[in-house]
Parts: sequence; structure tokens; C-alpha cells
Amino acid sequence: MRPYFLASIVLAAVCLAVPAPASGQATGSSSSTQKPPSKPPAPKKPPAPKLPVEFRLFGVFEPEYMTASQTFDGVTGSPFTFGYGGGASVLNVWKKMFVRGGITVASASGERGFVADGEFIPNGIATSLDMRTIEVGVGWRTPLKKHPKRAFYIGGGAVLLNVAESSEFAVGDENTNESFTGFGAEVGLDMALSKRTVFSLEGQYRLIPSDPPTNSVQHAFGEADLGGFAIRAMFAITFGKKK
Repeated sequence: MRPYFLASIVLAAVCLAVPAPASGQATGSSSSTQKPPSKPPAPKKPPAPKLPVEFRLFGVFEPEYMTASQTFDGVTGSPFTFGYGGGASVLNVWKKMFVRGGITVASASGERGFVADGEFIPNGIATSLDMRTIEVGVGWRTPLKKHPKRAFYIGGGAVLLNVAESSEFAVGDENTNESFTGFGAEVGLDMALSKRTVFSLEGQYRLIPSDPPTNSVQHAFGEADLGGFAIRAMFAITFGKKK
């Protein structure tokens, strides 16, 4: 019995000396190497709907403050001209880009004269000015998110100006008819009045260099630009598929 008793004590001591695998340690090891769950991929935004192509016919009225203000104020009595006309545009030709072309005419009457000591002196000869402005340009139009019936736009392009001055009793080359080229840039706001009608208000700046004759009032005042700044009120009718 005694040897069996001693053998039992030795076996128990061996079992206590050998460490049992710790379940907590194994769990800790596995949790330290486990990767955090990956986030699901964000859903793709649907592509922006393609804007439909629209066609517009518009009429325009524009008071323009002339850059050659002293010349016009002296000859016609005012630095402003008042033009009217119309044109056409195509919207969304590529994304939000538009193209447009138009023509406006303006006329004014006054007196011929000359400049002395920086002042215009009329000579009593009546004269009339007739101006025709042709423009072709492109721009970018963006509807407002909170006001979808309104759209902000910017644009620019080439401008051709024809100016004819005539007097009833003119002699020689006193009557003139000349054309000048330049460029214009505009910023405006479209406001839909109905599904097919739009009112637009824009500001347009025109730069039109000229080479006035040395004996002209324009040369005497040192004003070689026949452009100006115009406030344009435009009313348009649209054609084409609407959104």
C-alpha cells in the first residue's frame, strides 16, 4: 500500500506543476489579431440627369452707358444710348453650356461741333447716329438648387459694331459709316415666368476699340473705345423638351 500511496502523491504533484492551457489567454491572443469588421462600401451616387436641349427666341431692351461718355454727351446730349433687338440661343448644348447670337440697334440725334479747352462747342449742324451691334458668344448656365425656376449664367463672345453718322447738309467725308470689332462679357439671372416663357436681367460689358480721325470730337476727348456697360432686360420663349 505504501508504494502506491507514494506514487499517487508524486502523480498529483506532477499534474499541479504542469500549467493547463488558459482559455482566457487563447481568447485574448485571437482577439488581438482579429481585424475589425470592414465598413460596407458607400453607395454610388446616381449620375446627374442629362439636361435637355432647349431653344430660345428672345427680345431685348438695353440702356447702355458709353465708354466714350464725353463724346456722346457732347454730340447727343447724353452719355446713354437706348437699344432694342432680339436673337436666339441654344441651351445645354454640352452639359450646362449655351450658345447665343443677337442683334440690337440704337439711334440718337444731336449736333456736330468741335472741342475747345476740353469742352464741346456745337456748330448748329444737326446730325444723327445709327448703331447696330451684332454679338455671337457662349456661356455657362447653372440652375439654383433652392430656386429651380431661376438660373445664374455667365458668358462672353465677339461683338461687331457698325456706326453710321449722317447730316442733311454734309459735304465730302462728313458722313461716315464704319464697323469695329470687339468682345463682350455678361452676367445674368434667368427667371421662369411659365413653362415656356423666361425673363432675364443681365449686365453686359463691351470693349470695342476704334481709331477715331484726328479732327473728330472722339479724338479730341481721347476716347477710343466705342463700347460701354449695358443693363439688358430680356424676354424669351423656349422650345424643346422640358425636364
